[in-house]
Order: sequence, then C-alpha cells, then structure tokens
Amino acid sequence: MLDYDVFTVHRIFEHRAHGYELRAAIVKGLWETQSSVFVAGLIMGSVFAGLLLSSEPAVNQLGFLLLVSVLVDTFVVQALLFPSIVSLNLGRLAWWPREMPEHGLITLDDPEFTDPHWGESTDSVQSRGAACAGAAPRA
Repeated sequence: MLDYDVFTVHRIFEHRAHGYELRAAIVKGLWETQSSVFVAGLIMGSVFAGLLLSSEPAVNQLGFLLLVSVLVDTFVVQALLFPSIVSLNLGRLAWWPREMPEHGLITLDDPEFTDPHWGESTDSVQSRGAACAGAAPRA
C-alpha cells in the first residue's frame, strides 16, 4: 500500500462513521479520492519511468520493477481489488476497536446517490441549469 492509498481508506472510514452504510461509504469515498490517487500514481510512475533512461542495467531493472508495481497498485489494487475486499463487510471486525452506527444508515438508494448529477460540483450544475432553455439553476 502506497502513501496515497491512505486517503481512500480514511475517506471510507469517515463516511462510514458519519452514518453511511458500507457500500455507500465505499462509493462516496472512492468518488472523492480516486482522481487524486490516479494522478499520484501516474506521477510516481513517470518518475520511476525516468529510471529506465539510465545506462546502468541494475537501475533499469529497478525502475521497471517500481514502475510496474506502482501502476498495478494504482489501477488494479486501488480501483478493483481494494473496494472488493472492503465490501466483504466483516461487520464490527472491520472497524475494530471503533464502534460504527448500525441504524438509520444512508444507503445507495438515498437521493444523494440517485440524483443524475451526483458528484458534480454545485457550480457546474448551476451553469448547466442556466444554459438549458427554461431550466432554473439548481440551488
């Protein structure tokens, strides 16, 4: 796990602690952090790709190993494997020793997630609403 992976774990934990059920917390946490994680992975990958330009074979091998491992972590582990494992819902064991809310949780059926413009900033929603003929901007 790379340093930037902690952002995703922490956001999922925060949303779960604030009353989102596990799957909703995963979706919201990934939505909020994945762009930063992907950019950080690409930056680290490009830095390690620079090692491939070396004339030393050992440095080339190390650069290739680091490049591949960062890209696999960024695009496979963080995007697919990690959310799958977290969604197994190990119950109280997953968040031990912290107690998480159990009742009245926000689910994926909540209007927050079913809004067709979910995840967009309010500025982009308002500008699109103003641009549509006869449509009032959203508040």
